[in-house]
Amino acid sequence: MARPVFAAPAALAEGVPGVTPLGDRDDAERTLAAVRRRGGLVLADPGPGDHVAVASRAMGSPVAFLPSVAGVAGWIVAAAGRWRRDDLPAAVHRVEAVISVAVGAGATDCVLAAPDAASLVCRWAHRAWRPCRWCAGGGVRGARCARCRAPIGGGR
Repeated sequence: MARPVFAAPAALAEGVPGVTPLGDRDDAERTLAAVRRRGGLVLADPGPGDHVAVASRAMGSPVAFLPSVAGVAGWIVAAAGRWRRDDLPAAVHRVEAVISVAVGAGATDCVLAAPDAASLVCRWAHRAWRPCRWCAGGGVRGARCARCRAPIGGGR
């Protein structure tokens, strides 16, 4: 089975092992086709005008919106590149949980303070993730969904 693709904006993914940069339009189309074919996750800019996010959703690929703080978004992209992906749903849940905390719970400082703690955060995020009631994404209780930004309640 082919390794799932995690793709992110080129400014954040350039030189990050395990993450495919989304560059120009042709490159982005090839990457999005790979995400659809092999599975994966598109990590998008939070702004509503991100054409990659729009195209990804149109192609049926999962899209999670990165925090607007560049340092936090960069940390999340780098950590996502290091985490295992043999269980794709679990890998996506980990990334969504960390995004959810960084965006919704005001944990930006915590994420930035843990640059070498990616494996610890990975284990925590796997356990903290809860499904969203409104979309196929999720996040952590008390924060917002990494995909649609709906509030995350109790869940399983």
